[in-house]
Amino acid sequence: MKLLLGMFAVMLVAGVSTCRADSFLSVNMLPTTFELEPDRPGISAFETVGATFTWDITTGVLSDFQVTAQGPWAVGMFSPTFITVDSTTIRFMDFGDAAGNVFQFNPGNHGGMIPPIPAIPGIYSTDLWFGCSARCGQDFMIGTATVTAAAEPATGLFVGLGLAVFGLMRRRRKKPLENAVWEKLG
Repeated sequence: MKLLLGMFAVMLVAGVSTCRADSFLSVNMLPTTFELEPDRPGISAFETVGATFTWDITTGVLSDFQVTAQGPWAVGMFSPTFITVDSTTIRFMDFGDAAGNVFQFNPGNHGGMIPPIPAIPGIYSTDLWFGCSARCGQDFMIGTATVTAAAEPATGLFVGLGLAVFGLMRRRRKKPLENAVWEKLG
């Protein structure tokens, strides 16, 4: 039992020191509609694209990307092709699909007038670009990104583990009393 408690203490201290609950941010780049200029009559000229992902600000790693696109041009899933990020800001992101279309976040598009996304919860303007590979043009738009604190998945694991160890300790203390044999006094 002491070994189990010792292992739990080491896991708890190591987990808390490396994985803080406030080190993850959720970023939602709200869907933005781009007006493209197709050279084909009768085809819609609009493509709406947005993205969500998780940002670990202790390591500067982005993960869990979900890019949504509605319109006639996007083909299949968009995936990240090039990203520049650190623990304080997201500076550049390129997402591409199977057809070669590109959805881009680039604060440098307009001379840096719109800053990168900081690692602070809030609502921010974004400098976005969509480039179509099927001769339908390109468009720059100002979008919106919301940055919120995200709960870390391991936090629940540590709470559950702590409750389980506490329950085992309590049960262990009760067990000897239940099995005790009382002698007659007399």
